[in-house]
Amino acid sequence: RDEVIVNRMVANLLGIVMAIVLAVIPPGNYGGDPGHTRKINNFHWHSVQTVVELLISCDGVADELLAKNIQTLDSLSSKILRKSASMQEITVDFEKDAARLQKMTCFKVDPRVKMELGKITRDIYVASFVPRLAAKILKGESRLLLLEKNGHVQQRLEEIRADMANDGITATSQTIKENFHIPSSDLPDREGRDDIDLLLLTIQWLITEMRGHNGALKVIGVNRCGIYQNFNNKRTTSI
Repeated sequence: RDEVIVNRMVANLLGIVMAIVLAVIPPGNYGGDPGHTRKINNFHWHSVQTVVELLISCDGVADELLAKNIQTLDSLSSKILRKSASMQEITVDFEKDAARLQKMTCFKVDPRVKMELGKITRDIYVASFVPRLAAKILKGESRLLLLEKNGHVQQRLEEIRADMANDGITATSQTIKENFHIPSSDLPDREGRDDIDLLLLTIQWLITEMRGHNGALKVIGVNRCGIYQNFNNKRTTSI
């Protein structure tokens, strides 16, 4: 009986020691994984795609459906802020935990992870701004220009949709021309014209940024005791 009690005490003590060790040693293989940051970037990409699809689908729709699309855009803006902020907070916690023992080679985190996370954190507010601005335009008179069938804006949106669908987030360059401005003859209202210009330019800027983030994160490996293992191209780099 005494032997059983001693064995249990030893087992409990070992469990406590292991718990303390695991609490002190950061999960370097997880916190230094660029996949956490990539998930935020991918979410922004799909959100922007949703905005573009909605704006194209609004062409010629009834007022009731247009009002529903406006509500969807407003909800998407709030969702981006809420969900992205939550994912960003978790990712930052992972990175901080993994970086606590940076002096130990086995737990060293690639500094590029933190840099890209900072850039994508900035993108949260830009990505949220896109559906909010789109909803604002659809509520005003300038929506007539935005929804004009075969008009400059719809043609531009079609180009953006094709670029995002065909090349995807992994593309290294854009297939559409960068500089685009609505002719003043299309809409005398300068404020409305500027809003649409800003929307299209912001979407295009975000596409470029998100592809850049994806490319940067793709070459960042996960630290495995002194070796950054990149599972995208199966290369390893010693540190």
